[in-house]
Amino acid sequence: MPIQIIKKKKKNMSEIYLEYMELDDIAFAGDTKKAKKARHRALNRAHEIRKFEIGLYWQRALFFWGFQVVILLVHGSILKEEIFSFNAKIETDMQFLTLLLWGLGFLTALG
Repeated sequence: MPIQIIKKKKKNMSEIYLEYMELDDIAFAGDTKKAKKARHRALNRAHEIRKFEIGLYWQRALFFWGFQVVILLVHGSILKEEIFSFNAKIETDMQFLTLLLWGLGFLTALG
């Protein structure tokens, strides 16, 4: 018995959207009570998704701000050590660490 290949119909973006929002495409047509209810459900769902995305943005921002604070504290302690030491080897190491921390701070600021 030969194997049959079943081709799936490709969905366009509006079909994917309606499936994701758990709606049927007829529900939006017209000015009926069902259409208004479907549009209302779609707007509520979109609003919930938007609130979720904003919450994730603030969590990510707080995470990167934490990195910024740690980098600033480490940089301050390095500068404190640099002020009280006059060793050329230590000064070169401190400059490298300062540059490294500056780079990390810049990368986390972009996030």
